[in-house]
Amino acid sequence: METAWQAVQHDVGVSTPFAAYFREIGRPFRDILGRLGLSDEADEIERVFRATALREAPRVPAFPGIHTALARLDKRDAAHRNAEEALQLNGDPATRYQVAGVYALTSKDHPEDRKEAFRLLASALKKDYGFEYLDEDPELAPVRDLAEFKQLVAAARALKSTGPK
Repeated sequence: METAWQAVQHDVGVSTPFAAYFREIGRPFRDILGRLGLSDEADEIERVFRATALREAPRVPAFPGIHTALARLDKRDAAHRNAEEALQLNGDPATRYQVAGVYALTSKDHPEDRKEAFRLLASALKKDYGFEYLDEDPELAPVRDLAEFKQLVAAARALKSTGPK
């Protein structure tokens, strides 16, 4: 975010310091610009800010729990959007496991989400990630007692025990 604001300062010629911008975080972007007296340049500022933020996004570690927090708050669409963005930025087994937990949580009210939870969980387990969390992970609680979950875990554990050492 600071890098994007620095680009705005450089490319648009804005002298407002990042600290002033940052104090306004939590408001809509255009409202922040208005409060900072930058409404006249809002289109150009937003263009530069967004382009820089998108370019720099892969370098910023994703907050590891935001999609889970959203799911727990029953913000299903936002949780799924955030989870999918996390997968696009980093589709490693740990991220797949975390996102499986998001879909497991939202499956409480939307049973159709179980399929994606199981798909992602299987993908993580196939890469040998997550076995140590399966029995206790609270995010998997909504699916843990289901036959499909038990079958998936049993199959993954069987493959792990017969796989290369």
